[in-house]
Amino acid sequence: MPTEEVASVEGTRVIPSYEFVSVRVGSEVVHRIRVTGPINLERRLPLYAATLAVNPSSRYFCILDNREGFENDLTYADIKQLDQLLVDAGIECFYGVTVTSDKAYQQIVEIANVNVGVVGLGGELLSVTDMQVAEEFIADKLRQAIEEDAQ
Repeated sequence: MPTEEVASVEGTRVIPSYEFVSVRVGSEVVHRIRVTGPINLERRLPLYAATLAVNPSSRYFCILDNREGFENDLTYADIKQLDQLLVDAGIECFYGVTVTSDKAYQQIVEIANVNVGVVGLGGELLSVTDMQVAEEFIADKLRQAIEEDAQ
């Protein structure tokens, strides 16, 4: 990530199933989230509330680290609800990467990418096995966003 642009840590929390740190990079915030337990809607809603509370722009950047392989019980209805929550919070663009070795997670990401378009969000979601790939993807999207804002 473009560390020369890091201004401050905007938030750090531990909540059921997640630990996260939100770091400001230029005019944006990147949410680095580590999964520590099962993933479901009940546990994801407080995560979104906490990260959105420190998200200053209409863009949402996150890296979800599930390398420990916790089970994901999110349904399509849950994904729709979470995406609508982002839209209702004023998010217009969502860039997210999940780091996991779970090959089935790619299907969840494909469904999420379709729904992002349905609710009118821009952006892109990925599932990768390598944290460096995730960081490079988010860094690239951050650079693009910072350049857009500078114009």
